[in-house]
Amino acid sequence: LANAGRKNQVALVTQTDFGRRVAENGNRGTDHGSGQVMMVAGGNIRGGQVLGHFPGIRDDDLYLNTDLRPTTDFRQPLSEIMRNHLGNPNLSTVFPGWSPTIGMGLVQNSVGPVGELLFQDAFEN
Repeated sequence: LANAGRKNQVALVTQTDFGRRVAENGNRGTDHGSGQVMMVAGGNIRGGQVLGHFPGIRDDDLYLNTDLRPTTDFRQPLSEIMRNHLGNPNLSTVFPGWSPTIGMGLVQNSVGPVGELLFQDAFEN
C-alpha cells in the first residue's frame, strides 16, 4: 500500500464479538462475556496506544458480578473511522439512534467529506 501511495487510505479494524468472563464456570473454563478488544491499524491511524481504561477485576468493579465492565462503546472508534478516515458524516445511517461523544483522536489526519477516497461511491447517499 505504501508503494502504491495508498497507505493513508486504508484502516484495518479487528474486533472480538465477545469477551470472556472473569470468573470460572463449573467446567473450570470461562463463558462469553461483555468486555472485548478492538485493534485498529493503518497509515492514517494514530497507533501505539491503548485507548480506554481498565476497570479492574475486584468484585465491586465487575459488571453483573462476573464480567469485565465495558468502558468504550464499540461504535465510538468505528464512527470516528467512518467520519474522519472514510469521510462519511452520515453516522446515523450506520448507527441509528446513537450519537458519538467527543472524538478519541484515533485518526491522525481527517479527510473530511471531500478528498480522494478509496471507496467514495460506496458511501454516497
